[in-house]
Amino acid sequence: MKTIDALRWDLATFEQVRVDNLELALWYWQDGLSHLTFLGTEFRQRILNQVSTLKHEDFWIIYLEENALKDTRSFLKLLTQSSGPEANELFTKVLESSNDCAVMSDLSDAVVKVNSESAFLAFRFLFREYLIAFRSHAKHKKTTTKRQHWDHLVAVVAKAPFSIRNEIMELAIKAFAVRFDIDIQEQQTAKCLVVKEMPVEK
Repeated sequence: MKTIDALRWDLATFEQVRVDNLELALWYWQDGLSHLTFLGTEFRQRILNQVSTLKHEDFWIIYLEENALKDTRSFLKLLTQSSGPEANELFTKVLESSNDCAVMSDLSDAVVKVNSESAFLAFRFLFREYLIAFRSHAKHKKTTTKRQHWDHLVAVVAKAPFSIRNEIMELAIKAFAVRFDIDIQEQQTAKCLVVKEMPVEK
């Protein structure tokens, strides 16, 4: 638990190698211990007591308590310390509740506030995980047209920090333009729309 806690990151300390090692540590931990919700009450309490001594206790609380995710702030707090699989799972929940635009907007605000290279790298990492979750979401939500999925994705991209919005749009285009039958001219139009939007003063 202490190793996992030490590998957790925030917007000021994000490094891809750190996230990769966090994912590996979590894999070993989950492979060697039953899911915490199935443990006995006494053992769960002992783990909670241990968790209270850790710097990053939030993910452990989710494993041990129901309804731990209550609002966008809760999701944001977890996203900005998560491994790839954890971020993917969180974005899946956010998409199911249709709160992804709000969460990405809050994430963008937090990144701009920190205003460091590590924060922008973290946003890129999290957006890639969002795209993975979005792909699965779009595949299973058959009542929504490809056009609607694309328009929604463009709206999410428009929440990205202004300084990297063009790059984020490129990631979205590479991931979904062909899948959603968006032609090159439309791709460029969407790119211009999200890039020319003036940044909001923080």
